[in-house]
Amino acid sequence: MTANWDDSHPMILRLKEENKKNPLYAKPHPSGQRALDVGIIGAPNAGKSTLMNILVGSSVSAVSPKVNTTRREMLGVMTRGSSQIVFHDTPGIIPSHESKQFSRDLSVTAWSTLGSVDVALLIVDAVKKIDDRIKDAARRVTEQMKENRERQALTLKQTSASSSEAEQPRLYSSILVLNKVDLVHPKDRLLELSHTLNEAVQGEFQDTFMIAAAQEDGVSDLEEYLKEMALPRPWEYPANTKTDLDTEDLIAEIIREKCFQRLHKEIPYRIRQRTRQLIRLDSGFTNIDQLIYVDTDSQKQVMFTALREITQKAEASLAEALNCGVALRISIKAKKDSDP
Repeated sequence: MTANWDDSHPMILRLKEENKKNPLYAKPHPSGQRALDVGIIGAPNAGKSTLMNILVGSSVSAVSPKVNTTRREMLGVMTRGSSQIVFHDTPGIIPSHESKQFSRDLSVTAWSTLGSVDVALLIVDAVKKIDDRIKDAARRVTEQMKENRERQALTLKQTSASSSEAEQPRLYSSILVLNKVDLVHPKDRLLELSHTLNEAVQGEFQDTFMIAAAQEDGVSDLEEYLKEMALPRPWEYPANTKTDLDTEDLIAEIIREKCFQRLHKEIPYRIRQRTRQLIRLDSGFTNIDQLIYVDTDSQKQVMFTALREITQKAEASLAEALNCGVALRISIKAKKDSDP
């Protein structure tokens, strides 16, 4: 595990000096608050959701070996001191073996996020070969963020800063994050990967980080860096917020995660979930009854074999996320079955 960074780290000192020259940091917000919107983008299973969950400190986006577990943009909120960082976890941007239309729909969701964030984190699985698709993705991320900066600069020239039409200025920066570096041997290969991708984008990445998100190695360094990037502007969410999901959606996301972790090869993406009962007792305990629909009787039987393990793990994660004791009951039905 690497030592945590502090204000004296060379990269933090350099960033502080760069910020002094950037007019976006010139005027502190009256509240003293600082904020940053960060888009997390990358190939399926690169570790995007794992990284966001660790930074946020809660399981708000499903993580499993199943490719494209994240089906839509998920939002996580991290508040530390005066800084609040809102993370936008996106579906994988490189098509998998699914239908082209389905992969294209997910990819559109990911790319559209870049228009509304200050920073794009491109997460790259350092274990996998860096092919043309990864290089093209890196170029597209950096080119889109550069275009956003140029478009914003033109708009700010044409619009008075005091006008109600003026939008909140954004950084539109790009950062490369090599993940799963603990699995890469020899370590010299990491420098080669970094050089290859930075060269592909002609130096457009503001910085490069090497982390092992699942082991939480290097994540605190990235956190400190992002906190230093936060702009002087008000927070979007209360300090104790972890996600914009309502309670029922959060429950469904956590249960879906446990299903895919246990049975990622056996069950389809499109399981349907319905929370039939959500009761908060005076004792502080929460009773949850969820119904899961699968396509076929054979999938139903497979789910039944793993149901006890899925329920136990989901209960533990739900208790942590909801900050209370949880009693969870999961029922499984095939689509042909009628509702109870």
